[in-house]
Amino acid sequence: MNKRIVSVFGLAMLMLLLLVLPALASPPAHVEGTLAYAGAPENLEWRTVGKNCIIDVDVPYIFDGDLQGLAKTHFRVVSHGKCSDLPMPFEYDENLKAFGTFDGLVDGKAGTFDFDLMAKGWSVQPGDLALMGKIVILSGTGELANLHGVLELSYLMGDPTDTYTGEIHFDP
Repeated sequence: MNKRIVSVFGLAMLMLLLLVLPALASPPAHVEGTLAYAGAPENLEWRTVGKNCIIDVDVPYIFDGDLQGLAKTHFRVVSHGKCSDLPMPFEYDENLKAFGTFDGLVDGKAGTFDFDLMAKGWSVQPGDLALMGKIVILSGTGELANLHGVLELSYLMGDPTDTYTGEIHFDP
């Protein structure tokens, strides 16, 4: 009988804990700003795979706005067209995957966070391009250790910067 009471009590406490923990996370906060190239691309490599051009490149970005800092990003781009002597971005429709590390401030808190980025780019007309994507915040260090969120990215040719907007929160 005592084991049953202990088991029921333990199960009740576990269920209560599962209900309370999400309430301890900070409420979602809206963030927005811009990001721009912070330097020349590095480690650029490309190769033809079937009818596609696969491009690997490292690109640093400066975030401004609610996120302030530097992100070092490694991209893998699948350009749905042939490789040329030097592939031109967005000559063809492209799928972009990236991972990187942001180092800076978020909501006045300092640290780093790792992220994944997925985006789609396309040519609006020759020489003009558009891009839409998402950054998913995975894990962090310092005061950003418990940061999570998703940022939406957009870019249109003629604007010198990309824009981001999204929701972030800090877990307990």
